[in-house]
Amino acid sequence: MKKLLVIALLSTCLVGCASSGRVTANTLSDPQATLNAYMRAWSEQNWEKMANTSTRTWVQGQDRPAWMLSEMYGFFEITEYEIEDIKVVSPVVRDITVFVRFPLSGYPDPVPARISGRMIRESSAYRPSRSGNWGVNPQTMSPKRLD
Repeated sequence: MKKLLVIALLSTCLVGCASSGRVTANTLSDPQATLNAYMRAWSEQNWEKMANTSTRTWVQGQDRPAWMLSEMYGFFEITEYEIEDIKVVSPVVRDITVFVRFPLSGYPDPVPARISGRMIRESSAYRPSRSGNWGVNPQTMSPKRLD
């Protein structure tokens, strides 16, 4: 399982993140790279980086986006993730499926879960665009435990 996490982290750097881990223009122009950067930031609990890969519409609607992400997802300490699917809905929308594991009180091993979410490509808030940047909509990213 650690092997999957390492593969996901390596692919994040290979498809657009600078060695410093910054989110680059190349990252945001590719949905796979954007989702990898978002999930990596979540697994590191780096809420600023996570906000940088969120949709502009969602970010603009928050007074403190990084703080809001920490409040929404801080209790999900992701130990592993694997992107399972990125489905084209339209030129500016992707539906995504991500497998994750996170520790849960009372369980000896990290618990498996699946996230079904959405990504939108925007030139700015409330402006979907084929030439804009991809972002993950945080409101769609709640893990559902697999039993």
